[in-house]
Amino acid sequence: MELKNEGQIHKHGKRVSRITLLKTQGYNTYLNLAKQRFKCLECNGTFTAKTSIVDESCFISRCVTQKVIEEATKVKTEIDTAEDNCISPSTVSRIRTKAANSLRIKPFNCLPEHIAMDEFKSVKNVTGSMSFIFIDNDTHDVIDILENRTTRFLRAYFERFDLKNRQQVKTVTIDMYEPYVRLFRDLFPNAAIIFDRFHIVQHLNRELNKYRVQVMNEYRNKKGPDYTIFKNNWKVLLMDTSKTIFSKYRWNKSFKAYKRSSDIVEFMLSKDDILRHSYELVQGLRKDLRLCNWPKFINRLNSVSKKSVSKGVWKVVKYYRKHQRMLRNTIYYPAFNNGAIEGINNKIKLIK
Repeated sequence: MELKNEGQIHKHGKRVSRITLLKTQGYNTYLNLAKQRFKCLECNGTFTAKTSIVDESCFISRCVTQKVIEEATKVKTEIDTAEDNCISPSTVSRIRTKAANSLRIKPFNCLPEHIAMDEFKSVKNVTGSMSFIFIDNDTHDVIDILENRTTRFLRAYFERFDLKNRQQVKTVTIDMYEPYVRLFRDLFPNAAIIFDRFHIVQHLNRELNKYRVQVMNEYRNKKGPDYTIFKNNWKVLLMDTSKTIFSKYRWNKSFKAYKRSSDIVEFMLSKDDILRHSYELVQGLRKDLRLCNWPKFINRLNSVSKKSVSKGVWKVVKYYRKHQRMLRNTIYYPAFNNGAIEGINNKIKLIK
C-alpha cells in the first residue's frame, strides 16, 4: 500500500490500555495492551496502531462481546451476564441492542395464518407505557416486538402489510382488551378473533374473589372464626370444583379441625346466597369452557339474572354477552391460546 507521506511516519510512544478478556478458571482476566502510536512529521498528525483483539476506542475484547451476544439466547438476567463477563449491566444492554438492531428484519412481506398478541412492560426508554409483541401461534416464533401498544400506533404498523396478506390471517388470539377487539376486526377481516382462555377465567375469578372480600369484611368486628376462615381459605374458593370434590382431609388452622376443601367451600357459601350463586356460575362457565361445550356455556351465560350474582360478576357477564362471537371462537379453536406468548413475556421480565 502506498502512503501519502511515506517516510515521514515515525514512532511516537505507546499507549497502554487494560482490555477485559474472558474469565480464566473463574478469575477475572485482563490484558495490558501497549498500542504503538505514530506521528507524521509532514502534517504533525498522530494515530494509534489497530489490533484484532478489540474494536477501536473500546476496552472490552471481541471475545467478551461475542459471549455476551451468545448468552442472550439463554434465560439469564443482564446482571448475571455482566457478573460472568466482568462488565456492567448497561454494557451488556448496549452490546445486545447494537447486535439486535444490526440483525433485525421487518416482517412486512408476509404474516402467518395464526397470530397471538399480547402487551408487556418493557424498558423505560420506549415511547409507550406498555410494549407489544406478536408471534406465530403455530410455531411460537416471535414475529416482532413494538415499542407502543396504542391502537393508533398498531394500526399504522399493520397497515403496512397489504390487504391481501392480512386477509389470509385465519385466527388472532388476544386478551380481553376492548380496543384490540375493534382494531383487529378491521385489520384482519377474515380472521376469527379469539379470547385467551386464561384471561376469561381470570376475569371471573377476580370478581368472585372481590365479593369474597366484601363478605369477609362483614365479619371483621364480630366474634367467631368466620372472618379468619374467609381470609385464609380464599384459594380454595377459586379452585376448580373437580379438585375440591375429591380432596382429602387436611388439618385447617382456621377451623382447628380436619376438613376437606369441599367442606370449607360449602361453609363459606352457606354464609351468603349471592356468593353461592356467583360461585356456581363461575364454576359452571369454567367447566363448560374446559369441556369446549358452547351450547351449555352460552345458555348458562344468558340465563343469569342480575340480582342473583354480585355486581362484579354481573359486569363480566354483560361483557361476555357483548362478545359472544369471540367466546365461541375460543371454544371452537381450543388449540390456540396465549400460553406461549405469556411464557416469552416471563422470560423478557427475567432478562430485564
